[in-house]
Amino acid sequence: MTGDALALHLQQLEDIEHRGIELLDAGANPAKMAADLLAVLTRLMLEGRFTQVDIARVEDVLGDVAEAQIEDLQMSPREKDWATFRVSVVGEFPFDMLRHDQCWPVDPDDAAQMMGDVTTERREVTLATWNGFSPHVRRWESFCCRVVFCSRDGGAK
Repeated sequence: MTGDALALHLQQLEDIEHRGIELLDAGANPAKMAADLLAVLTRLMLEGRFTQVDIARVEDVLGDVAEAQIEDLQMSPREKDWATFRVSVVGEFPFDMLRHDQCWPVDPDDAAQMMGDVTTERREVTLATWNGFSPHVRRWESFCCRVVFCSRDGGAK
């Protein structure tokens, strides 16, 4: 990498860091951000990029972030701001749906279920989203997944 390319790369990383700080300062959800990062990394790995990334370590970090988020929720209840839904999955979890539906796993066990056995066994993953959002059922179905529960009135789209 040339000096100019390295400088540009470092500037881009700094810009990303500043955007992250701005998001957190504006009240963004760290668990959602971590789930989005896992989705992006998994997709890049499936495309043959970032193959050196230890996805198990990334999952551990996601679990830590989710646990911290749960503790935060228990310390300052904001349940009225959240909705949960459960997705029944067979095969690979469609990580891009986390970004699309602005959702994240509610706890480390659900994060582990996302990475669970991708054979023919059906598994359920409970996801949280902002109360103003609803899961896009037809889009989940396009990935052979079913939305089997939604915690708030209004259900799913």
